[in-house]
Amino acid sequence: MNRKLMAFFAIGCLSISGCTKKTQDLTPADTGIIEVYAPTDLVNIHGILSDNGFPLKNLHFYNGEELMVTGEQLTWTGESDVAHVKDGVLYYDQIGRTLFKASYGGNDYQINVTVNKNEAERYLYENINVADAEPYFKVREGTANNVTFDRQSNSIILNASSGTTRVDYPIEFGFNYDYTIEADFKFISANDPTRYAGILFRTDALDVNSWYQMDVRNNVQVDVAGQYGVECTQKVGNSFLYPQRHVMDKPLPSFEDTKLRVEVSGMTAKFYINDELVIDTVLNSLTSGDIGFQVNGGQARFSNITIYTGASNVTHTSDRASSYVNKENLASAFPMLSPNYATTEELNQAVNNNLILSYSLKAELENGQVVAQTFNGEKLGNLQTILSGYKGKLIPNMVVETVEVAQKVAKITASLGIEDCTVLSKDPNVLKAYYAVNPLGRLGYISSLSSIDTYKQASQECFTAGEAHANIVCIDANVINKDIVFWINSRGYGAWAINMDSANALAPYQATLAGAGTFISTSQTEALKAVDSSIFHLGNALFRKPVITGHRGDGSNIHYPENSLESFLWAIENGASAIELDIHTTADNQLVVIHGGGSAGISTSETTTCSINMRDATLEQLKQCRLTQNGEATEYTIPSFDEVLDAFKDKDTILVVEIKDSRIKTAQLMLEALKEYDMMDRVVVIDFSTASLNYIKKVEPGLHVGYLNSVNVKSMDDYYNTYQNYFNKEIGLSPNIGNLTEDGIVASTSRGNNYWVWTFDVASNANFLNYIKYGNIAFTTNRVDLSSDWKIRFDSKEDQYSLTKGQSITLEGYSTTFKNQTNDETNFTIKVLSNDDIIEVSNQSITAKNTGTAYIILSYETTFTLGASNYYTIYSDIIEIQVQ
Repeated sequence: MNRKLMAFFAIGCLSISGCTKKTQDLTPADTGIIEVYAPTDLVNIHGILSDNGFPLKNLHFYNGEELMVTGEQLTWTGESDVAHVKDGVLYYDQIGRTLFKASYGGNDYQINVTVNKNEAERYLYENINVADAEPYFKVREGTANNVTFDRQSNSIILNASSGTTRVDYPIEFGFNYDYTIEADFKFISANDPTRYAGILFRTDALDVNSWYQMDVRNNVQVDVAGQYGVECTQKVGNSFLYPQRHVMDKPLPSFEDTKLRVEVSGMTAKFYINDELVIDTVLNSLTSGDIGFQVNGGQARFSNITIYTGASNVTHTSDRASSYVNKENLASAFPMLSPNYATTEELNQAVNNNLILSYSLKAELENGQVVAQTFNGEKLGNLQTILSGYKGKLIPNMVVETVEVAQKVAKITASLGIEDCTVLSKDPNVLKAYYAVNPLGRLGYISSLSSIDTYKQASQECFTAGEAHANIVCIDANVINKDIVFWINSRGYGAWAINMDSANALAPYQATLAGAGTFISTSQTEALKAVDSSIFHLGNALFRKPVITGHRGDGSNIHYPENSLESFLWAIENGASAIELDIHTTADNQLVVIHGGGSAGISTSETTTCSINMRDATLEQLKQCRLTQNGEATEYTIPSFDEVLDAFKDKDTILVVEIKDSRIKTAQLMLEALKEYDMMDRVVVIDFSTASLNYIKKVEPGLHVGYLNSVNVKSMDDYYNTYQNYFNKEIGLSPNIGNLTEDGIVASTSRGNNYWVWTFDVASNANFLNYIKYGNIAFTTNRVDLSSDWKIRFDSKEDQYSLTKGQSITLEGYSTTFKNQTNDETNFTIKVLSNDDIIEVSNQSITAKNTGTAYIILSYETTFTLGASNYYTIYSDIIEIQVQ
């Protein structure tokens, strides 16, 4: 057909398959129902001439409480020779594309209709014939002399002896969100192995610097920092972003064309090379636009180009940024409050309460529709109505129990553009089902364990969460405690407390004392107890023990050379809970622990007596080098990664492993070593490149990975940007401490995304002390000794007392420092949580007054000195007092 036929339709639609039944019965099975939850949803129907048509009653347009209208109830305008509507059925007349519009209840709806010849071509958009299409190609970079249209081979040949040559090809409005592009590809020549060519998609016709691309390097096995075999690239202005990168394990065929395929749908893209899936990623932003082809530093040919429309039912174009909630919340380490409300009136009041950032609900099916319920089963309202009514005002945290509900919730949140939300479930399959439909929004795994007594148990819950795409582990408020939160945080995951039982009166206190990031409660009254100013010091309370990480062990080089075994052991002895170390791959595929120097960061010259590149030397050769300390040679040698693992295999230490050479090969060797030593649960991985991190999350999704960077994370806007670029790809963030603020910490930790901050190393850093108070969970430092004597924890010597009426006792408490030294303390305060008529408090003593059970905690003021002194209040766990 004439490709200009639909150019005047200025819309953007996605595709749904038309009914393929060939009988007169036009009623498809239930799976044929198309659900549309927002007027901004764009629908496409694809038919073939042999179909009897599409029954419009199977288009369901929802608006909150009830089914608003079906397609057959609407009056559709825009008939053409391609299709027509009669008696509630869309009939196909001839090959082509057309648009139908309708209005109802103040909303405008639209569907795109594509009709093709047969089943094999149902989704065909265009087979490009370069003889006819040449006038429509536009040169965006380079000159027309760099582009050859070879009609005989139906090919486009791009030349770029230097710089880049790029052409774009227009996609009609209405089809420019989702499509598939296929082409036979040949790199005819290249200036060097790292030169690239590829297919562009969603290119902006008005902005030459806005597009996505499938980059294919001349050597698809390139595995060098900043240069990888295949890349998904986004160009924004003058910046390049890389949603995902990949290294092929074999070269492209040299004597034949390679088949490239790009599938883009909504916020996801998949790249195939010779039918092998090589990239599968969430994109950074939803855009629409044309397609294109490009070569850099070489000559490339693209032949037999075919474009298909997307096969998804609905394209969701709602604004997602407006769903993000920005409130002036508690500027401290208190949990964020997420009550379960029984009425919309209560929700309306919560919108104006700065102590309430989010609300919780249970999503269930009722008569085929998803409703919001309280935890005890009372209906709050239709979920679509609730979510749309409070979009951008309160964050929804939704508990989901079944796959069917998860899939429907995912469709609703995608349609409404509700990205700032959390879906929680005890069933990992439910979380996976949600993610498969809508990969945006946070996921939380609700642990079913009745107790978590070891780090290994907590770590396994983190692995279960990660494998289900979740970044949050929710613990029952009856179970959660300080150790559990610390263990989960040290794995890089957010630790939340959840209470769905209103009879648990101690739940809010347990959540706060444990250091939970968020407290999901049965009511607002219960939630507010977690921030009770009569119990807790709201200005300087401290609940979470931060993970202090020794940067290269002793990164200051005062006591031992950095990245030496002795340096790592010294850091642990002086209070570090984790050590950071750098690894490289050697010429004989061994891993060595060294930072690296030189212009490429791969030379031993910076920290040893040698000057050789790690990748060019064997382990044996590198072992001949001596580590230097402040420029002087020492007796210590470069440790292998195996030696470090062997030294720490029986310790509780977390290893923060930086893949210093940013090679995927290094990531592969690291994983092999961790499995050999059974230490997968002891490692967090960081890198200045996302390529190795993408690879790790693909093969070991339970491992936490973090992108080292110096981007700003100072505000809600910064959080939104980092979510788009990293968090939504399940990559954590390890920002420079200079790019962090208190507001940035609150915006992130309140959503279960924690920062592993680097590097503070001075004796006076007020920001560091503030960031502890605001709840940041992990810090990397060159000077672990500066915090080693800080008293970070306070406990009662007994957690239960049995008294008789009239009996008095003096309680005993003790503090614990970062390096696990304990001290008996007497200057603490007793706080009564409940039943203050049971006991009488006097200083550190209590007297039993009446029979019953009372609950108390002990509070203790501690001082952190880093230049100036900061005072914090730390608390014991809950103590039970039984009086008989």
